[in-house]
Amino acid sequence: MDWLDELVKLIIGLAWPGVVLAAVLIFRKELTRLLGRITRVKYKDYEIELKQGLIEAEDAAQGIPRIKIKSAVKTTDSLPNQQYSSDPKLTILNAWHDVQKAVATAGGESSLPMQQKVKRIGLQMEERGTLKPVQRKALIDTVLKLADVRNSVMHVPDYVVTPDDAARFADLASNVINLINLGN
Repeated sequence: MDWLDELVKLIIGLAWPGVVLAAVLIFRKELTRLLGRITRVKYKDYEIELKQGLIEAEDAAQGIPRIKIKSAVKTTDSLPNQQYSSDPKLTILNAWHDVQKAVATAGGESSLPMQQKVKRIGLQMEERGTLKPVQRKALIDTVLKLADVRNSVMHVPDYVVTPDDAARFADLASNVINLINLGN
């Protein structure tokens, strides 16, 4: 009977590690993606920062032409020559608002969802020879990734936005706006 008690203790002792191992094996793809998005970990108060959205937007933007006309993104600061707002989240929201305005102006019919308007704009620009098919897809992907970042800023509690993140977002938004305006 002694060996049976020892076997039960062993099974009980291995149950939780077994459950954790099974969960890791079942969700390994999701965990790999999540771990790849972590850019900062803080132990006390348990803070983890995920920043994949902006990186994905930058990757998508590699496929579109770089247009440098002027900064299409306005900031809330009244200081001259200051490109970005002192509040990084506000900079992202303002930049996204300007992207929406450019898409609304170029996309026409307001009842269409943003994704459909951007697709329409991309097709029109491709038909006019302003964009190649690969660039059209990159434009659509960039706008959608920017929308994801904006949504995270708006709806994820305690989403951390650094001034550098805001500057990168505003730069991408400005290029998208200038490209859309150039195509119309």
